[in-house]
Amino acid sequence: MKTSRRHVLLTAGTTGAAVIAATGSSSAAATTPTDWIDVSAAPYGAVGDGKVDDAPAINKALAACPSGGVVYLPVGT
Repeated sequence: MKTSRRHVLLTAGTTGAAVIAATGSSSAAATTPTDWIDVSAAPYGAVGDGKVDDAPAINKALAACPSGGVVYLPVGT
């Protein structure tokens, strides 16, 4: 079953954070630290405050993530 980005983002609020793999699965693990992209770090700049639309930052991070890499979504406020 393919996990939707919406499902991952909605459940992230209950788990504290979400990890989205570039393959579309939330269960893939990165092989090295360079495979990780933190969506709140520059140049992506997601805020996570519930007011700012972070979709462009998340989409930019997903587009920049190499195949098999991971986009990390930290806890929002």
